[in-house]
Amino acid sequence: MFEKSFNYCFDGLPENGTLSVNNIGNKTDESKQLWAAGMDELIARKSPKRIILYSNGVDPEYDFGDIEVVEFTNSVTERLKGSSNG
Repeated sequence: MFEKSFNYCFDGLPENGTLSVNNIGNKTDESKQLWAAGMDELIARKSPKRIILYSNGVDPEYDFGDIEVVEFTNSVTERLKGSSNG
């Protein structure tokens, strides 16, 4: 069902360049599968050379192939990991 959005969600993004994505909120198997399907389609349509990944610090378990990935971790998540309350 979400595949319908593929017809427009990548419009305006450059081809063969740098793209930014995030994987924050991917905690369930279903959300991880949806994220991977979207990444597959993004890569197929736009052929990025580099991906900036804003993440929750959890390995997305995704094979980016030969695409350079630059990861930035969510600072709020990192602060909570160090907190005795979180």
